[in-house]
Amino acid sequence: MSIVDAIQNQLSGDALAELGAAVGVSEDAARRAIGAAVPAVLSSLSNATLDGDRLNKLMDALRDFEGTAPAEDIGGAKADVLGSILGPNLPTLIELLARFTGLSASAIGGLLERLGPVILAAIAARLRGTGGLTPANLTSFFTAEKGEFTRSLPGGLSLADLPSIPGVPTAAPAPRPAPSDPPSWLAPALIAGLLALAAFYYIKLPPERPAPPPKPADASEHDDAPIPPAPTGEAPVATPAQIGD
Repeated sequence: MSIVDAIQNQLSGDALAELGAAVGVSEDAARRAIGAAVPAVLSSLSNATLDGDRLNKLMDALRDFEGTAPAEDIGGAKADVLGSILGPNLPTLIELLARFTGLSASAIGGLLERLGPVILAAIAARLRGTGGLTPANLTSFFTAEKGEFTRSLPGGLSLADLPSIPGVPTAAPAPRPAPSDPPSWLAPALIAGLLALAAFYYIKLPPERPAPPPKPADASEHDDAPIPPAPTGEAPVATPAQIGD
C-alpha cells in the first residue's frame, strides 16, 4: 500500500468527522481537502529534502513523531510542525489548496496543523521498517515515492508555484485515452485480400516446363563426323589412268 493510501485510511470514519468538526467544514469537504492535501504536503516535504537545513529539521520532526498515533486524537492534537520545515512555501501551499477546494485559508491552515503530525508519523513508521531514520534512507524514500505523490494529486491541482523536484512534474498528468480495439471486420478482410492475391499470381504465372533430357556423352562427340558409305560387294571400276598403267 502506498503511503498516500495508508495516511488517508487513518483519516476516515470517526477521525474524518472529528477533523471536519475541528476546522468547521462538512465531512465531504474535509474528505476532498484531505485527498488534495496529503499528496501535496508529501510533495512539498520531498522538495524540502533538497535543502540541507530543512532536511535536518524534517529529520528532527520525524524523530519526535516516531511511534506516535496522532490520528487517534485528530480533533484535538495539532502542531505547526510543517511551518518550520516548509518555511515560506507553507503559505503558498495553503493558498493553492484553499483555491482548489473552495475552503477558506484558515480552514486549510487548521487542517494542515492536524495533518502534519499524522503525515510525519506515517513517514517515520515507513522508514523504521525499511532501514531506519537516516537522511540517506529518507532521501531514498522520497525518490522512490515521488511519482506516486504526483499521481495521487487530484486532477486540476497544480503545484507549479512551489519549487519542484528535478524531473518531477508538479501537476497530475492528464489521463491518456485507452487504445481502441481494431474493428471486427479488419482481420477477415485482410485474410480475404491475401487469398485473392495468392490466387491471382497462381493463375497469371506460366506453368513450369520440364527441362529436356541431356544427350549421351558419346553421341554428342560424334554428331559432326562423316558417315562412311556402306560396302556393296562389287569390285571397284578401274579408271582410264589405271588401265594405261
